[in-house]
Amino acid sequence: PATSKFTAVLGSPGMQSFIETTPNSIGYLDAGQGHDLDLPEVRLANAEGTYQTSKESIAKGGVAAAGSAAVAAGAFPADHSITWASVNAYDMAGADTWPIVLVSYFYVKKDQTATATKTAAALKAFVTMVVNNDDGICEEAGFTGLSATMKAKSLAALDTVIFPSGLVEFVFETNAQVSVYDGMNSNVISVKRDDYDLYARTLLENKLTAMAVAVGGLSTSGLIPLHGSGTTNPKTWFAEVLLEADAKYRYKYKYKYKYRYKYKYRYRYRSYNNFGCGDIPMSKALYASLPATEKMVHIPFALGIFHSVAGQAIQMSACLLAKVFMGVVTTWDNADILAENPNLKVPAGQTITVGHRTYGSSSTGGLTGYLNKVCLSVWTKGANSALAWPASAQAVEGSPGMQ
Repeated sequence: PATSKFTAVLGSPGMQSFIETTPNSIGYLDAGQGHDLDLPEVRLANAEGTYQTSKESIAKGGVAAAGSAAVAAGAFPADHSITWASVNAYDMAGADTWPIVLVSYFYVKKDQTATATKTAAALKAFVTMVVNNDDGICEEAGFTGLSATMKAKSLAALDTVIFPSGLVEFVFETNAQVSVYDGMNSNVISVKRDDYDLYARTLLENKLTAMAVAVGGLSTSGLIPLHGSGTTNPKTWFAEVLLEADAKYRYKYKYKYKYRYKYKYRYRYRSYNNFGCGDIPMSKALYASLPATEKMVHIPFALGIFHSVAGQAIQMSACLLAKVFMGVVTTWDNADILAENPNLKVPAGQTITVGHRTYGSSSTGGLTGYLNKVCLSVWTKGANSALAWPASAQAVEGSPGMQ
């Protein structure tokens, strides 16, 4: 269909900008980002017919419950090193579950024996810190922490990674487990160590000359490199986790997480990266193309529909949402919309301006995967992170663009 006014956007920044600046528009965005921006959200119907926003569902534990339901339903393979291309947590059972739940994954090369021991230890500590979420950073960044069953599955996946011999693992000192003497050991990330910024500046000043001499390499007590790349959505969360770890460690980490707008999975993982991250599993074809030495372990750790119809609360069933994004329903006063929203007051014939992400996007993959699962009678475009939208669709770049 080409009658609906669709806009293509590039990445999450593009989606944010689109929704904020285009009257009477609708689009999809990572729920936490939409909440931070106070964007009006469409109330969606879940598998049991409960209409709610993602914020309402999150407040009732609905996202975590969807993860637990997915584990109970056997949605996640027991083998973390095989393709997870068909895995999803869409439209899970439960009164309060949110229907479009994306699971963020770490892509970690299973064989880490060639990785420098300190970097390997830093990688394991970082993944552990993200999965356990003891500091609640996940929620601060607008995500939902793992349920107990999902957490156990993720840590079990981490245990399958083969780390180099001689690895000295990092340990975490918490307020509940204070080690009076061992807390100062070089492998301790301690909750008691909160003034690292001042220490780091002093350390850098005192060792400026030594660092200049050692610019071609890393000393055993200096910087520890840890590199990752991938999806945009968890970048703020990761930054907070890395800053937290940096403040609680005696020495200086060199963290780098490069996010891309999910153009292609091949950009997410290079040999110089220690981990990759995505909101959808690797495709079967891409996973099969990996060399035997580069098989990945999927480590799961956890979309809202937002609009700009001023002063209006809107709810949609899955098939109504599919009609909007298929370009079948093109005005806000369409009979199908009014049937589910009898109190909606909009000008006659007010056009729905639909925004969609450009290039490949895990958010697009999440939305289309959900619609492809629950409303095949209307949604005929399949499930993919990039697809052929209606010709008049408006593309936007990134979540800020959709905003």
